[in-house]
Amino acid sequence: AQRDDGSFGTARATGWAAFALVSARDSGLSVDDAKLTAARDALQRMVSLDGDPAHLDGGKVALRCLIGFMISGPTEAQSMDQAAIAAMAKLVDVPDLWGGLDPESRMLMTFAAFQCGGETWKKANLGIKASVLPKQVLKGELHGSFRPERGFGETRATAFGVMTLSAYFRYARIVGIR
Repeated sequence: AQRDDGSFGTARATGWAAFALVSARDSGLSVDDAKLTAARDALQRMVSLDGDPAHLDGGKVALRCLIGFMISGPTEAQSMDQAAIAAMAKLVDVPDLWGGLDPESRMLMTFAAFQCGGETWKKANLGIKASVLPKQVLKGELHGSFRPERGFGETRATAFGVMTLSAYFRYARIVGIR
């Protein structure tokens, strides 16, 4: 399904397809590194980092940042997307950022901030706790699930809410592990 330009259609489709390919590679399947690099390069062309951080699509920037961490380039200088990492650092400073994100973008931003670590993660951590934890239903028949929001029904909101919170205890930092 990968196109000649390295993309899989939209920026979101390209990011998620690249995740699937990285996961396949990490599971021991044969994945052409050139195809992964082409997907990363396509995502870099598709996701602009120009302008006011408050007007950037946080989910797309997070996908670009994450793929930059996950897909190694042929040289050390090409192994990470430094521009996306810098954009993430600016995004976490945007007032009320976390409350304005849909559940998918919030999860992607959490993973990206976690991979960036340092001050980016410290700042993100505060926003995540303030915006995600209150969305979880703690009493009644929906106990443990997340409230529907922004076109995400209870099931999808819960899935993305759980994945967001799992960054705290499940996911290792990618940098330095490979």
